[in-house]
Amino acid sequence: MQSENKILDGLSYISILFAPFFFPFIVWLLTPKNTTSHYHAGRAFKLHLIPLVLTIGLAIVIGSLGLAFGNSDTFMQSLGVGSLLFLGVVLLVDLILGLYNVYYGIKLFLS
Repeated sequence: MQSENKILDGLSYISILFAPFFFPFIVWLLTPKNTTSHYHAGRAFKLHLIPLVLTIGLAIVIGSLGLAFGNSDTFMQSLGVGSLLFLGVVLLVDLILGLYNVYYGIKLFLS
């Protein structure tokens, strides 16, 4: 796949650092359907949404469980361990996807 605009393609991925999911979505909307820029912007948009959805899901789960069970000491202790484990997994996935986006963007710049 030869790209018409490698800078735009690479920025779609690297935008996770400065405008996650907004920049690739705008590029995806403004590029014609059969270009590589359209493909890369759509792919970057999906890759940027995964950490967002996971982080929002984590906040909803922890918040709703905390509200549902109030000050129950034994449950709150187990919730704390489970929440920390879930938080660790979400942070790891967010970090891996962030690094992947930056790596792939730089790879497109250099190709």
